Amino acid sequence: MTKRLLSAAIAVLLVLSLVPMSVFARVGDAVKASGETKDAAVYKKVTSADEITEGKYVICAVNGSTTRAMNNTLSGGSMGQTTVTVTDDTITDPASTIVWDLKAQSDGTYALYSEAANQYCYIQGNSGTSMKMGSTSTYFFNVTVNSSTTVTLKTTYSSGRMIYYMSSYGFRSYSSTTYSSNIYLYKLQTPAGTEVTYTGETVEVTNPKVNDTFDWTFSVSEAAALSAGTWYIDYDENYLTATAFDYSWEGGLSAQIGDSMDPQSDAFMMSYNLADVVNGNTMLKCMLNLASFDFNGINDAGKLAKITFKWNAVPTESTTLAMPIEVVNSYCG
Repeated sequence: MTKRLLSAAIAVLLVLSLVPMSVFARVGDAVKASGETKDAAVYKKVTSADEITEGKYVICAVNGSTTRAMNNTLSGGSMGQTTVTVTDDTITDPASTIVWDLKAQSDGTYALYSEAANQYCYIQGNSGTSMKMGSTSTYFFNVTVNSSTTVTLKTTYSSGRMIYYMSSYGFRSYSSTTYSSNIYLYKLQTPAGTEVTYTGETVEVTNPKVNDTFDWTFSVSEAAALSAGTWYIDYDENYLTATAFDYSWEGGLSAQIGDSMDPQSDAFMMSYNLADVVNGNTMLKCMLNLASFDFNGINDAGKLAKITFKWNAVPTESTTLAMPIEVVNSYCG
């Protein structure tokens, strides 16, 4: 009996040894990322007193055919200047260094704050070089819109000086009784925004082998005229290498838009870096470039990009490899 049982056990083992054991790999399981898609920051010229409220502004002056904006660099008692483009009384997407917050005080005056510098700007002194920057605002500004649409930013300091532009020096503190203001304000319009979700595909691979490849896609929800963005795909470089990137394959969002909405255009353009190293971590960086297609942005949901991955090593047991999507930025219109 013992010999029979042993023979049977050996036979079972021999049969099992002939059955291939599967390694099951799941890539990108339930990976989602959300980002707020924002319109371009549009600043419009202030022309009336009722427009002066708390908010974000660009402080400008005109020097011949050039418009200069006050930036947050203080040097020798004067604030620096940055050239800006004004189109139809509008400034679009200004640098953070020239954006100023007017913060209302209980007496109707305003503090002038630079979020980029995390400091307040104010005038304290009796000379043209009395501009100051500090962590708190010692003095404030009375803000008046003049009939010429110039704006007077007059200090509450006893000198009564105002911000004034001098081309050779930048923005300084000049007498409000001797000079007429040459300053204009551009105010940020209330931006619209929508929440957009980016979803990574789940790819199931059985018995992957080194140098085998597979495709992985990520999709965008209905995107309300999504026109630009940057995303990082954080793949596991211990197992995978990104080898190819495609955004215009048949069945992808670009091809669908080109076929159904605008067959004369390329719909949109994307660029990429298959192995962008960020803080020692290798990720795929993909960018949707600002596009000039006539329907003004992506309004459909669908697969935005397809990445081909190669196995450079394979797991020894069934596993799930996450594929996180990091939203750096995304913009509408």
